[in-house]
Amino acid sequence: MSVLVVVEMRDGQVRPVTREVLGEAKRLATSLGGTVTAVACATSDAGLAALGEAGADTVLLAQDAAFAKPDAAAQAVAVEAAAKACGAKVVLLAA
Repeated sequence: MSVLVVVEMRDGQVRPVTREVLGEAKRLATSLGGTVTAVACATSDAGLAALGEAGADTVLLAQDAAFAKPDAAAQAVAVEAAAKACGAKVVLLAA
């Protein structure tokens, strides 16, 4: 079973809270016997490979110009596609 984490972005950078969510996702995935996939909705790669150190087994980049501004509808489509692609049964995001 895969746990999907939605990467929190602001001004093109990964927000620190993402690392906290990834830590919890790793704990949950370990107890469930699964993996952690992170998905970032962004206009470019903002050093996403470093998220592996925080607990992500796989990092996906949903890259689109629409993500230059907050766009909940576009983000929802990208997160749904990522969840289907990795077979996620759990989706975590920062509150």
